Amino acid sequence: MINQKENNQFELTKEFKDLILTFRKEKIEEKRTEALPTVKADMSISGASYFYEKLRNFIDYKEEHLIRRSAIERILLRRLRLHPRTTDIGEGLIKELILAYYLHNNVVLYETVDEINIITDRYLKLYKRIGSTDFYNRQKLYQIMMALAAVEIEELLSLNASEEKLIGFTTDYLKKALNFEEGHFSNINPEIKKLYIETAVRKTFLKSDYYTIYLHLLRYSMPQWGNNQEEIIHQNAKQFLAASSGIENLLKDPVLYRLNKTVKKHIAPFMVLDAILKPTSAEDLVKLFENKISLQNKIVSIYKQWYIRTTGKLNASIVRAIIYIFITKMLLGLILEVPYDLLILGQVNYVPLTINALFPPILMYVATLDIQFPYDNLKILIKRVWGVVYSDNQKLIFDKVSLRSKASPLKTLFNIILSIIFLAIFGSLAFGLYKLGFNLMSGVIFFLFLSIITYFSFRLREPAKELIVTEYKEDLFTGFMQLLFLPFSSLGYWMSNRFAQINFFIFILDFLLEAPFKTFLEIFTQWRVFIKEKREELS
Repeated sequence: MINQKENNQFELTKEFKDLILTFRKEKIEEKRTEALPTVKADMSISGASYFYEKLRNFIDYKEEHLIRRSAIERILLRRLRLHPRTTDIGEGLIKELILAYYLHNNVVLYETVDEINIITDRYLKLYKRIGSTDFYNRQKLYQIMMALAAVEIEELLSLNASEEKLIGFTTDYLKKALNFEEGHFSNINPEIKKLYIETAVRKTFLKSDYYTIYLHLLRYSMPQWGNNQEEIIHQNAKQFLAASSGIENLLKDPVLYRLNKTVKKHIAPFMVLDAILKPTSAEDLVKLFENKISLQNKIVSIYKQWYIRTTGKLNASIVRAIIYIFITKMLLGLILEVPYDLLILGQVNYVPLTINALFPPILMYVATLDIQFPYDNLKILIKRVWGVVYSDNQKLIFDKVSLRSKASPLKTLFNIILSIIFLAIFGSLAFGLYKLGFNLMSGVIFFLFLSIITYFSFRLREPAKELIVTEYKEDLFTGFMQLLFLPFSSLGYWMSNRFAQINFFIFILDFLLEAPFKTFLEIFTQWRVFIKEKREELS
């Protein structure tokens, strides 16, 4: 940090000046759209819609930034299932999002509604023209098209040009700063290298999910992917399968997985800049960054806000996860555990049933208690932000990065030892459960939820590390506990990827409850409008 007596006027880098200009231009343009017509929803039924969405989000657990995107995709699928020939889906979709409080009322422009209709129509045309293939069956292809349409609509509602500019700025900076070892990645085409780094930046910075990254890679492979002209849509449909195959290969590349971990270590300064640039007025942007003390004070303020917000979000996520786990566990107990006990044993064994009901949420709470923030982290973070912003500061040049998987006899030996430890831990726990009276069904459910919870707790802790730039110092006890729970978090990770789409309760909500419930709400709203018009005729 610097003190007040030092010269605090510093020269910004050319790249950062360009970034500020983009943010200033966008903020000025936002003011010009305030007078345009917007979508207004009847909020009298918003409580019922909001309650349903909250219930569904508890059961279908997703990370917070993906909830609205998921809702958009779900609404698209339902509305197109009920009205497959419609090309006018935008207004209804926006009103549903407003009623569920995913969007503010009377804010979304009618221009946006028209754009949503165009996006949906384009993806339906692409789906029909691509047709059945050996690579994708019709159902899978439709799922991909609707997921990509939902990503585009979410971008339309939230993402802006300045954020894309910041992604480009971050990518270009890291491309220069990351010092790769000689070999596979250091010798590839610079454009492909930039594509890999940008993909990693999107994954770590924006927390983009699979289909969000998929869409950006499609746009790279086919620059006219968003074109709505009939001949271009036809051309894109022909090229889609080849492009999709290349994208899936890139996303499965182990090099990208290791690059994600590397970028994640160095993304914090750019997240701080994002937190400063977005809320700052157009008039104050240059003034703030040209004064080093003002910037330092702003970073301290952002860091404190991040700490409070992260703690709050973590607590809220823990509550959501505990409720989700408890409800799912109780339902599974009623559906599987109790009938199994009555059928096989002739009576309900309450000890395993009680342990299985209470242990998962308690473990979830305990597993997220010990989050720590290193003492000297803020000082280092400020210096790294300066290194990005100011031309006279030392540039960030990171240590050599290796993206190769290094095989060695010792690594093979360690894997064998780790496998033996895993078997010993699983075996010891299984024996302990047997002594407590667990049968096959209750034991399987215990291992299932223990694995899911240890993986969940790992995922929930990740946002708390976003602005951490110093290494965590682990003591012997922490290392031992991590080793003890590693088999279960590994199993939870495997199950999460393997069975992510399998959720019996979500199937019931989507197909048996949501469609009639949302249809009833829509008809009720139209009835209210009809009655209001009749009253106005009498006046």
